[in-house]
Amino acid sequence: KYGYTHLSAGEFLHDERKYPDSQYGVLIEKYFKDGKIGIVLGEIAISLLEREIDQTMAASAQKNKLLIDGFLRNQNNLQGWNKTMDRKADASFVLISDYNNETCVQ
Repeated sequence: KYGYTHLSAGEFLHDERKYPDSQYGVLIEKYFKDGKIGIVLGEIAISLLEREIDQTMAASAQKNKLLIDGFLRNQNNLQGWNKTMDRKADASFVLISDYNNETCVQ
């Protein structure tokens, strides 16, 4: 409706661990098994997002507004994003939704 392309950091992490030749798959799988996926190294998430952004833009330069779901969780993520994606993509804003369990169940 608003012209944004949805990219899910969590989905990319889940998918990446399925690829046998992935340079990150084993590490991501370990974090999942240890219940620490929320602290996966920002560099990995940024690398996966960068690849998806490149593919999205290659398919259509019109898809230049992105809604990245589940990433930029802390200041370190933002610093890594700015370093890696400098002049490639700007983070215009971060939207944080914080709901209690009851609201989520509803």
